Parts: sequence; structure tokens; C-alpha cells
Amino acid sequence: MLEPDQIEVIVSTATPAPGAEVRTDSFGWRVLQTLADEVSTVQGLDGVADALAIRLTKHAGASR
Repeated sequence: MLEPDQIEVIVSTATPAPGAEVRTDSFGWRVLQTLADEVSTVQGLDGVADALAIRLTKHAGASR
């Protein structure tokens, strides 16, 4: 989603097994946290119960 004050990216996939989770203790997750202002995981997206997603949000003018 692109808005005047932010951009939001959601990447999702069907999970390989019930209860699958995104690892938030990895180097890759730390990189995502550094590049975006907000990073979160979402389970069950757009009516797909076994979907697993990562949501990244970057606000205009925001810096860390």
C-alpha cells in the first residue's frame, strides 16, 4: 500500500504446517527491523487461515 506519508509491504505464503511461525530471532529479521519503521508477522490473511505474512511499514521522513 502506498500512501503520501508511508509505504506498506505485505509478503505472504501458505504455511507448510499448522502452527508454523516466522523466526524473529534471526539475522534476516534484524535487517528488516533496521530497514523498516514497523515489522510484524500476521497469521491468517485475506480469509486464508493457513497464510503467514510479514508486514513492513516505512513512514515518510522517519529515521532511526
